[in-house]
Amino acid sequence: MRLGYKNGFTLIELVITMLVVAIIGGTSSASIMYVVQLFTYLPVEMQVRTTAHEVEDVIIEGSVDTRGLRYAKSIIDSSASQVTYSYGYPATIKYVRFRYNSNRIYMSTSLDNSTWTTEQAIPGNVTSDISVQPKGSQPPIFTYYQSNNVKFTPGNDVTYIKRIDVNIKVTSSAGGLKSQPASFTVSSGADIKQYV
Repeated sequence: MRLGYKNGFTLIELVITMLVVAIIGGTSSASIMYVVQLFTYLPVEMQVRTTAHEVEDVIIEGSVDTRGLRYAKSIIDSSASQVTYSYGYPATIKYVRFRYNSNRIYMSTSLDNSTWTTEQAIPGNVTSDISVQPKGSQPPIFTYYQSNNVKFTPGNDVTYIKRIDVNIKVTSSAGGLKSQPASFTVSSGADIKQYV
């Protein structure tokens, strides 16, 4: 007499099926992580890099209506978190101040070095989740050098300043991975020619 025929899967068939599903799941998880990073982390990283380069460009090169440190005629005031300089010819001298405060760099201008415009954050389109900070844990944002590449101590005669370095780190708290927020560091400098 023949034993009854049962419809179903054998143990070996079930184990092989589970193994195939595990292999497919393992390889597809890497692709899923890549897609998640592509659509969340990378756009924020690009925004952070763009912001860092815009801040650097405005400080060193200038904006539409203001020239940057590269065109400085003379340094008026210097500290680790602020620099004031002038540029232009005697009839059209303009004064510019860059100041670091509360995770932002602000710019203001003056025509007479006494009446200053309202400070504007640079760049103006920075969202609240992006912060501009010193490269290290503490200022200086601005580092000053004399003609022989010796660091200049703020408070001394500013006519000895021949170079200003700008060191910033831009970070974002949105869209980055928990273990590594989006950040980008920029260091740049300008020689102070002090044209007469």
